[in-house]
Amino acid sequence: MEVNRLLSLSLRGCIALLISNFVTMLLMNILGLPTALVPFLFLACLLSGYFLLYRFGIFDKQVSGSLSTDTLVRVVFFVVLAAGIFSCTRLHYLLESPIHRVLPPICDDAWHIQEVNSLVNALRYPVQSSFNPTNYLSFYYAPWMLTAALYRGIPLPFFTIKVALAVTNAIYLLLFFLSLVAILARTCISRRHFYWVLYFAGLWSGLEGVFAVLHPLGQHGFWMTRFGLFLALPNFAMLTIWAIHHLAAAVALLLAALV
Repeated sequence: MEVNRLLSLSLRGCIALLISNFVTMLLMNILGLPTALVPFLFLACLLSGYFLLYRFGIFDKQVSGSLSTDTLVRVVFFVVLAAGIFSCTRLHYLLESPIHRVLPPICDDAWHIQEVNSLVNALRYPVQSSFNPTNYLSFYYAPWMLTAALYRGIPLPFFTIKVALAVTNAIYLLLFFLSLVAILARTCISRRHFYWVLYFAGLWSGLEGVFAVLHPLGQHGFWMTRFGLFLALPNFAMLTIWAIHHLAAAVALLLAALV
């Protein structure tokens, strides 16, 4: 069935992409390679990773499990729609060149832009942080290797770092949302089980929701600091907008467990 093929493709693509991020940054740092090689090395890792997953038949089995095809099609439609809506938060980045204005970054992109700037404009790796030149960029920033590969691989005037971030975010969201559905479809034992887990993974915000009611226009991911606990437990929606690289780590763990 087409929906099963789409979900299998998403799982393999997501794993290949996350592996490419890590391996590219690993080789670039260890070998001290010129930055110009990032798109070529990334593409080679991506194609090799996907080929190996396909060659060994990873995720070739039926995905739907206890779900009907119609149910799966509806869910896939809504998560693709959701991925598109969340991606639109950075849509204005695409307008900078046409309107010849520097548009403000959203959320944590003020930090991400300078991180990607280091990853794409240094002469060679390992690279250093623009904000603190004494600190090297670590594997915490591996998810930005896709952004670096896109930026260096598409040498067009309008394809700025902000545009590369917007495209990266859209790619991640689409793959992550579809991968989440595929994981649940393979592991849940009933339709009710599927919907409950989908709700807890994607929509539930726990006690953060109480603070959202009390302060509807505020930021609530750090609600535990009000009790002296310096912890942050951002929900799924917040991660998709503010810190996609954190969400990438969580998705990588889920995919590793599934494999």
